[in-house]
Amino acid sequence: MDIRGKVAIVTGGARRIGRALAIGLARNGCDVLVHYHTSRESAHSVKTEIESCGVRCSILRADLANPDEVAGVVAGTVTALGAPDILVNNAAVFRADDTFGNTDTNIWQAIMDINLRAPYFLSQAFATLDVTPHRRHIVSITDARTNRPATDHPVYRLSKSSLSLLTRILALELAPAIAVNDISIGAVLPPEGEDDVYLEHRARTQVPLRRTGETPMVVDTLLHLLKQDYVTGTSSTLDGGEYV
Repeated sequence: MDIRGKVAIVTGGARRIGRALAIGLARNGCDVLVHYHTSRESAHSVKTEIESCGVRCSILRADLANPDEVAGVVAGTVTALGAPDILVNNAAVFRADDTFGNTDTNIWQAIMDINLRAPYFLSQAFATLDVTPHRRHIVSITDARTNRPATDHPVYRLSKSSLSLLTRILALELAPAIAVNDISIGAVLPPEGEDDVYLEHRARTQVPLRRTGETPMVVDTLLHLLKQDYVTGTSSTLDGGEYV
């Protein structure tokens, strides 16, 4: 399937993996709505890079913890670029203070609002658009660590494992008009506050393939999913075997 001329939304598209995904879509001919929250300068930078690919780009600030602003992301895309064909749920929160003993309702809400509630209602708004029937796509970015239970970052793990479950629920709910998949990533980028030394150590000690992943791998996987016409309800794992 050809994705040239399609309209895509990438949440958290100004930085890190979201930025790579937004630019990758643009290089393959998509017009892109880049959502951001606080990374205004990065959003303007990625807009310039996307437009250099010869496609349209719009940037939109929204706090995905605010339900009213979540609803505005899809509506804003329709106004700026037209009805979206692709929704990439990438924006996420990962907190160092996310431990079982430390969890309070504020930590719980802050993580769940962004990592689970926002993708749910963005997907709802995307799915209910009145558009000419054709195959559309939702792809969520999840975390390979949820494939193996552990005690670190429990609320984050719950949010991302629930997002993977939402993939399978929506694949059934929205078929055949919308294909729904996710990409489950491992050691591709270091967490905020860590550096490449942390990632290389993790690769040497925990990853069977003894190497880190790279953002182009995530982009390639996204493009593969978008170009398929017989794939829905799947999770594509990029973890070098770390969570087998």
